[in-house]
Amino acid sequence: KEKLVDMALADGRAYAIISREGRSDYGDLLVIFDEESGWKRIYENDFADLKPWKIAIADIDGDGMQEILTAVRKSTHYDSREANRLFIFNYKNNQLVKKWTGSQIAGDWKQFYTGDFLPMKGEELIFVQKLSDGRERLAIYYWFAFGFIMLAESDAYDNITDLKITDSNLIKLEYGNKETAILTVKEGRILLYSE
Repeated sequence: KEKLVDMALADGRAYAIISREGRSDYGDLLVIFDEESGWKRIYENDFADLKPWKIAIADIDGDGMQEILTAVRKSTHYDSREANRLFIFNYKNNQLVKKWTGSQIAGDWKQFYTGDFLPMKGEELIFVQKLSDGRERLAIYYWFAFGFIMLAESDAYDNITDLKITDSNLIKLEYGNKETAILTVKEGRILLYSE
């Protein structure tokens, strides 16, 4: 009856969000599988109160160790509305260790991506923010000391559906009705790229 909600692979491990009830929108378990053990479960943690829906693996601080990034949907002590939040963990000595569980980043967002496409230390986070007029924009954040700093944001687009990092400092954005744009980061803005 368990159902896989989302999964990320890195360094011989699979990091998974699993729903015990078979839901497809939110999970209630974070599970780690190890390839050397024949993809056996080596760790699981009850995340039922967090409503996790996406998992990614990235080295956000550039220390050479991968972090587990989990999108969850919940309220917080300081924000009573249920919204998307980002929780970040390290997996050390068979334990999940909190690195960052901020109550808010990137405003009201619907999706996040990771990638190392700028010349700073660590991988960047790219959020698809929802704007009050129904359009969306990208916002790029990077790790600094104990939290995140926004580096750049884009103009607004209709219905951002996907993005891919295509090269150093280049993002291919899909939006609207199958439209695409190549974007670059320059002076605190995410701009259309022109050669």
